[in-house]
Amino acid sequence: MKKILLGSRSPRRQEILRYFHLPFEIESPDFDEKAVPYKDNPEDFVREIAEGKGKSLQKHFKDHIIITADTVVIHSGRVFLKPTDEEDATMMLKELSGQTHHVYTAVSVRLKDKVFTDIGKTAVAFNHLTDIQIKRYLQSAHGKDKAGSYGGQEIGSLLINSIDGSFYNLIGLPVNILNRLLNQVGIDLWDYVDG
Repeated sequence: MKKILLGSRSPRRQEILRYFHLPFEIESPDFDEKAVPYKDNPEDFVREIAEGKGKSLQKHFKDHIIITADTVVIHSGRVFLKPTDEEDATMMLKELSGQTHHVYTAVSVRLKDKVFTDIGKTAVAFNHLTDIQIKRYLQSAHGKDKAGSYGGQEIGSLLINSIDGSFYNLIGLPVNILNRLLNQVGIDLWDYVDG
């Protein structure tokens, strides 16, 4: 079987891929995400970044199946990336409080000159959050490395009123999309489930 490379240091993405008994390596992409401008199209934006990450790894992992992904939060036409500091994170959570936003995740699977990419979209309605709740959440350090300054799992579940769409899209690696893309290069995650 071809070697598989997950181009991500995200603990959430690694954890999700470990649900399956699929051996894989991990490497951080050498790709400048900040060089990709946001042009009012979240799907194009996450697609370009996810595919760019894969392309940057292909130089060193020519024969691997490379999995990369990118996630952004969009609210009122604005893109929310990872916060730059606690003040930025606080501002994001205040804006998202009591509102519905959308999370887009692009997943890209690359094998040599073949690139397969798809995008998931999840609507997330936040509870109304007090300043104290926001401060407590950020002090937990659960949102510092995530788009929109939050994660939907663990204590982040207190932020969320409802989700319309894939939960795994929300946390950065939609499993159904990933499996469809891996099918294109001859891998079915169902074959790596304990039975």
